[in-house]
Amino acid sequence: EQMFEEGFKNITNIDVSQVIINHLQELHKDKWPSMKSFQMNARALEFNAGEFDCVIDKGCLDSVLCGTGSTANALKVLSEVYRVLAPNGVYIMITYAPPEMRKKYFGLYDPDCIKLHINNLAPNTTEKHINEELKGIENVIEVKVYQKGTQHCFASVVLPNKDSANDAMELLQAVDGWQVTISRDDLLVQSKKFKWE
Repeated sequence: EQMFEEGFKNITNIDVSQVIINHLQELHKDKWPSMKSFQMNARALEFNAGEFDCVIDKGCLDSVLCGTGSTANALKVLSEVYRVLAPNGVYIMITYAPPEMRKKYFGLYDPDCIKLHINNLAPNTTEKHINEELKGIENVIEVKVYQKGTQHCFASVVLPNKDSANDAMELLQAVDGWQVTISRDDLLVQSKKFKWE
């Protein structure tokens, strides 16, 4: 609200809690109608790539790091932050932790991070199905299944380096009918693309 009063009129808020979002929408609808608030998971932001000049994180990563699967989830949050930031965009993280406790999360992705694309999936394929095929592969960062219409289903699997990607690709290609391709995903967080200040 203070930022809005200072002249920053294009502000979008998100929170995982619908209760909080309902409160913000009610609070802002008359005084700050252009301020937008959405219920959303920071690990899967529903925004376009490069949509924001600045992302301000006030305790979000702190909360993620208090839960189960904290490291993998923190990496998902950071990858989404990088994805939605415009070129030369800025990520401002407000945290209770000392810098050395947070800086390490900006360097966990291998510069050779790999995304596998899986096509020709059955329409009822789920992330659980793919994870079952990936048993034995360590450090799988993310599995996502996408459905287009009623028939076309495809997925992506993010892995930290080429070795794990090759192992995963061998397993996935053994599944009858699945078509797997491998590529670098330049949208993934890499330590060299974040400047810590």
